Amino acid sequence: MRLYQIFTRLYGNTVERPVPNGSRAQNGCGTLDDLTETALARIAGLGFTHIWLTGLIDHATTTDYADLGLPPATASITKGRAGSPYAIRNYFDLAPDLARYPARRWQAFEACLARIHAAGLKLLVDFVPNHTAREYRPGQGTNPAAQDTRRPGFYPDNFYFYLDGGLKLPFAPDYKELPARATGNDAFTPTPTEQDWYETVKVNYGQDPRSGRAHLEGPPRTWRFMAEVLQFWAGKGVDGFRCDMVDMVPVPFWQWALAQAKAAHPHLLFVGESYQPHNYEPLFAAGFDLLYDKVGLYDALLHRLQGKADTGAIGKALWDTRGQDRRLLRFTENHDEPRLPSTALLGKTLPATTAFFVTAVVGRQLMVYAGQEVGEPGQDQEGFSGPDGKTSIFDYWSVASLRRHCNQGRWDDAALLPAERQTLEAYRQILALHARLEAERLERLYNLQTANPQGYGAAALNDGLALLMLPAHSATAPLLAVANFTPRLERFTIRIPPEAGVAFPTALEDWLHLSDAEAFSDVHLLPDGGFAVSATLGAYGCWACRLP
Repeated sequence: MRLYQIFTRLYGNTVERPVPNGSRAQNGCGTLDDLTETALARIAGLGFTHIWLTGLIDHATTTDYADLGLPPATASITKGRAGSPYAIRNYFDLAPDLARYPARRWQAFEACLARIHAAGLKLLVDFVPNHTAREYRPGQGTNPAAQDTRRPGFYPDNFYFYLDGGLKLPFAPDYKELPARATGNDAFTPTPTEQDWYETVKVNYGQDPRSGRAHLEGPPRTWRFMAEVLQFWAGKGVDGFRCDMVDMVPVPFWQWALAQAKAAHPHLLFVGESYQPHNYEPLFAAGFDLLYDKVGLYDALLHRLQGKADTGAIGKALWDTRGQDRRLLRFTENHDEPRLPSTALLGKTLPATTAFFVTAVVGRQLMVYAGQEVGEPGQDQEGFSGPDGKTSIFDYWSVASLRRHCNQGRWDDAALLPAERQTLEAYRQILALHARLEAERLERLYNLQTANPQGYGAAALNDGLALLMLPAHSATAPLLAVANFTPRLERFTIRIPPEAGVAFPTALEDWLHLSDAEAFSDVHLLPDGGFAVSATLGAYGCWACRLP
């Protein structure tokens, strides 16, 4: 699988001069109509199989849609003018921002979904069960909190957790809430800070946060409500869900709800945003198909390229997740993290591409965040989101690199800057490599670091990474992948030991070469029966070759 994450509000927005803290009228907004046949053909043509439309479900916004029965949210408890897509206002409605004609937003969704499927793609949408907007509005004719015992303390069948005293937000004195409710990030206090998810309210799944005791004599009302949400969207024809903050929702709920959803809709794909590796196996057992690999390979690659860790950290991350490779979603960017080329992280596009190359070689399931493929640096000051290296999820905005990529709906590369065009071509090659690895079932990983304990010849120990991808059957030749993690030209001599089970190749077949230096110079036998491959790679160069 190759998943393309689209922050729908930004994708296709072509307003040339957005202003910080601008309104929707000033800055424009991408809509489902911008996902044209041409745009979707471009995405499919790059090799993606799925798209994730982020921010699709109705969420709190300061934009006034009172004519649709959706008055603006209180500005002081809304992050940015557009609002967080994870402050859900109504689980059973679409964000009106995302339709050219908001009153006809469901027709826009149905037409967009038809175009997605016609392009050979599948659609994932968000499922956000851990928290709602503070000003959650009833959906499907019911308010999930209407029957709550609105007293401080834990009540198993409540929808929310209620606290002693009223909510006190110094930055939002106009917003009143009595009794206060806990925030989505588990701040069980009536005085959350600006660093907390103050715009959201924690949902109660029948587990007492103080004692840890679960009260699950029968499926709590919250469970039944959230199961209805999944069934509703599955009934609309979506192909799966990216489930938000799954570690913060009890595993028994996931086991119950996912079994129900898959019984009614067996095709559904469930991707979980998890940051706790010890929770992976329980979540897989509960029915998740894929889980994020953020704290493993992502962190190891980033820390290596920042000089905070050595190449061994990458090998350790791969070893720690052995046996789970086909169930981990690998990525180098998403909406929660700063862009890799941003000054907050690497500050350059080349090392970011190298990180993506390694991720694509070892990751059987791959995700790309829209704009990443053209080197978007995330340096805009959009308003609520400052120059933090992230592409804002809170503001109405138009991203210059995405505008050039879109080129007024033509999606033809003509308006891209030379560096953006070069990055896009590198991504094309890496995505094609990933597709070939999948098609030829090259899936068994052999980390050559252990066979080269002193490094790769002239290159120092931590300057590069070499990996073998071995076939699932003997009819396919293995693949050697090499990455240079330095900003200088390096010559690598890579020993492939006899125990790797690879026959001496009579030739090398390049599958990918992203370097301004010669890919290889020779292959020679070693006295122990193994052989060595020599490669010269330029700054942050990447090379993959088959050993026929």
